[in-house]
Amino acid sequence: MREPEAQERPGARATFMLALFLTLMGTCGVSKGATDLRVAGVDFSSEGEQISPEGAPAAEQLAELQRTLYNDPNRRPLAAANIVVSLMLIIGSFLLTSRRPSAIWWLKQAVLANVVWIVAKLASWLFHSYRNMPELLALLESQRNANGPIGPEGYLTWMVVGMVLVSLVNLVAHVFVGWRVSREDIQRFLSGGTPS
Repeated sequence: MREPEAQERPGARATFMLALFLTLMGTCGVSKGATDLRVAGVDFSSEGEQISPEGAPAAEQLAELQRTLYNDPNRRPLAAANIVVSLMLIIGSFLLTSRRPSAIWWLKQAVLANVVWIVAKLASWLFHSYRNMPELLALLESQRNANGPIGPEGYLTWMVVGMVLVSLVNLVAHVFVGWRVSREDIQRFLSGGTPS
């Protein structure tokens, strides 16, 4: 008996799974944006922590490195934008589950907004890192023993590669959503049609 029901609505399962994926992506984005809003402009320091006297210089250098990396002037506006574009994904998932035909248009706009945000965030971080390259290299050089065999240039390269890879994975996930929402089975399910 379950077999005919599954054949009647082939897009129902795909639509539900896509809505769950969108809710997960949107919730993670809102959480990350809220965290970035709280962390932006925070003065990283080792005060109040119990640090041994021999570890105090290293802890202060680490705090200076964190200040240099995280006090990007674009951090707060990008965090607020992340909350907005992530909420667009959540609203799109609600539109999908309520079978609104406008869900396709809304989700395409949400995916486009998220792709623009991902590129802007990566560009801002890379520009901020490049602008502060001498300070970052000096701070990493002072931590030479903690860097291991790769040295400060290698460590900075791995930071950039890591950020680019995370952005690429994020882009692929959003492009997948844009592609999947434009598929015929989901469009037919949203319009209430039956399979041919």
